Amino acid sequence: MRVLFFLLKVKGIVMRCFLSGLLASVTLFAYANQESDYQQTVERIKPVGEVRIETSSDKAPVQKETGQAIYEKRCTVCHQTGLAGAPVFRQNDWKLRLEKKNITELTESAIKGIGAMPPKGTCSECSEEDIKNAIQYMLPAP
Repeated sequence: MRVLFFLLKVKGIVMRCFLSGLLASVTLFAYANQESDYQQTVERIKPVGEVRIETSSDKAPVQKETGQAIYEKRCTVCHQTGLAGAPVFRQNDWKLRLEKKNITELTESAIKGIGAMPPKGTCSECSEEDIKNAIQYMLPAP
């Protein structure tokens, strides 16, 4: 009887060890599976691109445009025909304006906007010098 009781006790210990080992392996498998799921989730939601902030040293040197190039790209729509009261390219309309203002004052007016012309016309990226060169190109020959 004692032997039978001893064998049952040993069997219970062995079963507990087996079940503990089984539980530990299932837990490790579940953790490993969660880690795999985590890696897959991270891979799916990672950013598609990256933001790059350009510094002044990254920019290509800017080529200055001539007054003629600026006029042809930005000013012809209004100044070729006198649309909305714009002075016509190389016509006497400019002489009337030059009687009231010098080239610097005309440039300031163009930069601020005047009448139907918005500030800097259609060339928001133009510098003051670019605007001045375009105006000088539009003036009639002396």
